[in-house]
Amino acid sequence: MKAKMKTTISIFLTLCLAFLTFSQAQAEDQGGRYNKYKERKFHRMLRVMRYSSAQKKKAVAIRRACKREMRSEYKTLRQERKKIRQDFRANKLSVEDLEKKVREMQPRVVELGLKKLKCRRQILALAAPVQKDRLRSFMNKESERSQKKRLAWKEKRKKRYAVAIKRIGLSSEQSARMNKLRDGTRDLMKETRPRLKEAKQKARELLFVPTLDETQARETLTAFISLKMQKKLLRTKMIHGMREILTPDQRKKLRRVMRRHYR
Repeated sequence: MKAKMKTTISIFLTLCLAFLTFSQAQAEDQGGRYNKYKERKFHRMLRVMRYSSAQKKKAVAIRRACKREMRSEYKTLRQERKKIRQDFRANKLSVEDLEKKVREMQPRVVELGLKKLKCRRQILALAAPVQKDRLRSFMNKESERSQKKRLAWKEKRKKRYAVAIKRIGLSSEQSARMNKLRDGTRDLMKETRPRLKEAKQKARELLFVPTLDETQARETLTAFISLKMQKKLLRTKMIHGMREILTPDQRKKLRRVMRRHYR
């Protein structure tokens, strides 16, 4: 009997260890994919500017040094964001607490953004005026392309949302409340969008100014990051509001539908 129990416990512990290893590997894989994407983006920028091999070598060295310097700060911020997200989903944080925590985090995000900007300017300082003009032109075209992609994704998301709502079986009252919440959030986002676009353009121009005024750069980045966080908060509040409208059974159905259609 004791031998059987020992075997059962051993199997259980082995399965737990295997599951933890798999989860960790999955998380690392996701992080690895994102890092590869950023790496591809960086090398694409160098190709666009047509950097020589000497310029590329120096640019890569600057980027590596910057990454080493900022790694621990990024890691701390990621962990904090993850904890806030988990607490909010588990209803341990109210919407007011969430807003407060996001506001507290903002100055550190701005400081990291400023460090990143300085690193990019160091890389751009290696470029000739013609190469800088190429990058500016590419960034403008890329902005237009990403705008089209976003519009296409929005249309796709609308269809998926309609499918999900249909399958969970909303009552007419729930449907009316959901639509009211969505329309209200959409109107607020429309108001924020032009200001966000303008702030983003100003933040981008900081790359190309001859001399960087840190105070002005910090103000510009604060305005941009503040609007960006505000937009994310609006979306989070909307999702939280929708979740509150649904019954526990409908939430389970929605999770199943989301798993099936959003893979």
